[in-house]
Amino acid sequence: MVGVMFNNDIFSANPVSSEAATKIIAPWIEHIANIMSDNRPGPEIQLMHNHLGQNSNSYKVTTGDSQAFLKLFKSNSSESKKLYAKERDALIVFQKLSSIPKHYAHCDQNSFLVTEWIEGETVRDRLSSGNIGNISHQMGMALAEWEFASPEQPLTGNWYTYLQKTMNKEQLEPVERAKGLLLTIPLCGQSLAQNDCSLSNLIIDKDNKIWRCDYEKSSFRPRGWDYITCFLALVQKIPTEMETISNGLKAGFSSKYRGVLMHEELNVVAKIMYCCLAFDKNPTHEAYPWQ
Repeated sequence: MVGVMFNNDIFSANPVSSEAATKIIAPWIEHIANIMSDNRPGPEIQLMHNHLGQNSNSYKVTTGDSQAFLKLFKSNSSESKKLYAKERDALIVFQKLSSIPKHYAHCDQNSFLVTEWIEGETVRDRLSSGNIGNISHQMGMALAEWEFASPEQPLTGNWYTYLQKTMNKEQLEPVERAKGLLLTIPLCGQSLAQNDCSLSNLIIDKDNKIWRCDYEKSSFRPRGWDYITCFLALVQKIPTEMETISNGLKAGFSSKYRGVLMHEELNVVAKIMYCCLAFDKNPTHEAYPWQ
């Protein structure tokens, strides 16, 4: 029998307490302790509240020398259940990728997920002008691995018509100015994208490896979408390093990717979309899903 300890010292506004979370996962707690410790659990399992999101709470789970990440979605919200399903499916689809935390367990009944705990700091906190080239290169390699393994669906057309349909009215002037160029860049189908390239979702571990976390917004988007939105997230953080970011992503992506996408074309689309951001005087979260 595994005992339970709680640590509720780390809180944002109105999180689900560690004790309440433990009650929700109680029927599976010994299974979780065994799977995260390779069947060598300690005498107790401890939950520490880690983060409060709009639709979920997350916790660090510890037993013996082993740690895991528990994400508990709000049970009284249909939107939260949809986001849970998106994250669960992405973890299952990409569970063999080297940049994705191991998927230990999930529960549809109570909408929670358990994955490998990644110790480190976020790219948002680590990023600087001195390391942005190396980080961009690593992100390019991780993006190539994801893109190559991603499920795909048909999508035809070009980036001009796609951006016309999806961008806000205030963002469209750069698209119109680059119409001739965008018309020549084809859509190469669509694939399952993370669709949330916030730099706080990228963790750098002690070996300087970058891990991609948080998949609740994953959806099918034009192939290369995550490449483009990662570029935008990096440039928004350090605008003066646009060319360094572009070259790093391109080099990392091309070193690993073996598909139909052309990184030169993705860089063109990314730079045009960056101009679109400058024209939007009233930005919203929905307009910029990578933030």
